[in-house]
Parts: sequence; structure tokens; C-alpha cells
Amino acid sequence: MLTVSLRCQCHGAACTGCGMSSSRIHGIDERQIHDLACHGFRVCLHANVRRFRCANLAFDRQTFAAPLSLAMPYQRRSQRLQKVHAQVGLALSGLPSARLLRHQNCVCKKAGYKTAA
Repeated sequence: MLTVSLRCQCHGAACTGCGMSSSRIHGIDERQIHDLACHGFRVCLHANVRRFRCANLAFDRQTFAAPLSLAMPYQRRSQRLQKVHAQVGLALSGLPSARLLRHQNCVCKKAGYKTAA
């Protein structure tokens, strides 16, 4: 596995709830994001993302994380890897797509299906 460490360089960000800009740093979160394989190795990005304190006292949320352009909030896969998974899943569907993605060293969970009772 190839591990790449990333560090946020932003000095401020806009609150995701109210839109007010803030530069007061609250802390740092670490996110692990899986990306496309590189030369046969799985790639995992370790990103240190800054959390900021919202200056708007009327808003409920007090802290928020700086946006990361590699992945959507709460996603553990990069947008590039998500796109490949979607294309392969639509083309092959089910277990054949999971086998192909594992063969290409793309992170893929075992396919499971639930039937309606």
C-alpha cells in the first residue's frame, strides 16, 4: 500500500452551515481517503484537515471542517475512485465488478444483496 500524507494549508474557511468566514482554528482532524491504484499499489491518502470555530453565535454548530476537494464530506473514497466504481458497477454489476476492482487493487467491499421479504 502506498500512503500519502497531506496537510491543509488554508488559513480560514467559510462555515458549512451559515457561510460566515472564520480563521479561528479549533483543531485538526485526520481523514483517510482511498484513491486509484498507482503502479499496482493501493493508494491511501492521510489528510490532516483543519477544524475552525464558527464566529456566528446565533448558529447551532460551533465548529466545522475546512472543505477537502479530493472527496465529499464523510466519504472515504476519492471522487476519481468513486467514478471508477460507478462505471464498473454499471457495466458489470455485482460480483464480477467486485472481482475486477480487486484485481486492479481498487478498494472494494464484498458485494452483498438483501432481498425484500
